[in-house]
Amino acid sequence: MNRVLKASILFIILAFVLLGIPPYEPYVRNLTFEVIPDEKGDPGGGLKLAWEPPWDGPYHGSGCWGRYGDPEDWLYVIVVDGEEIDTTEALEYYLYTPGGGISVHSFDGEYVYEESWSGRLDLEAMYFDETWVWELNGPEESGIFFDTSRGWWKTYPMDTTYRDSIDCYFTDFAQGSEGPFYLTSPSELGNDAGNTWLPADGWRTTGISGDLSGDIDSITVVPYDGYEGVSADSAVAGATYAVRTQEGYYGLIQIIRMGGEGWEEIVIEGRFQPIQGLRWVALGGW
Repeated sequence: MNRVLKASILFIILAFVLLGIPPYEPYVRNLTFEVIPDEKGDPGGGLKLAWEPPWDGPYHGSGCWGRYGDPEDWLYVIVVDGEEIDTTEALEYYLYTPGGGISVHSFDGEYVYEESWSGRLDLEAMYFDETWVWELNGPEESGIFFDTSRGWWKTYPMDTTYRDSIDCYFTDFAQGSEGPFYLTSPSELGNDAGNTWLPADGWRTTGISGDLSGDIDSITVVPYDGYEGVSADSAVAGATYAVRTQEGYYGLIQIIRMGGEGWEEIVIEGRFQPIQGLRWVALGGW
């Protein structure tokens, strides 16, 4: 190393020391995750987190730091929705506590370094506010679609044009709209006596649970099993159902109220986890 370069590096390090700034980048880097089974072995109930240690070496200029830090020099704090839940010396962690905002903070024995986007994950379920839908024989849109690529849900008319964009719908399995109504998979259209105009094949298959007997805000993890395709209970105000799409995405639908002429109008709200296979539907953050 020539004298000028060596002197420049020493000057930069000295400046950091005088300013009270450590001559390294002390934050967790490249936090990633893998969906794994929960502690009981049921798929989709946990995460395997992995990350890289902080940079820990001489500053080389142009925003570049030196060698990797020695993992043995650091501890790591696991944080879920702003709450510290555990500490580890390893560079991976098996997480079974559901949350929307997951982060890993580095700890050098004196200070916890929290501000680093490369050590954060946004796993928050998408939330959908009150939306009107209609029973199959109602006058307006009946089909419900969870769009994981765009992060929203939409409603569609029950028409073959939208055959690939409908995950579930409400029906009373009879002509007319007298009820009681059920939340069901489009693949059930061949068994639906209320369907007098749609072909029976080519529709998506969605699993629908029975009523989970809880307010949507109290449910953070949906079940792995119990998806019969047709909700086990007739749809009533206050009922909350888990859904599992054909591609293995999970969500929740709660009925807020029902009413209107013929009782075909249904107001729902929901959540949807855009990470395939993950059963967490928690709302939260950092």
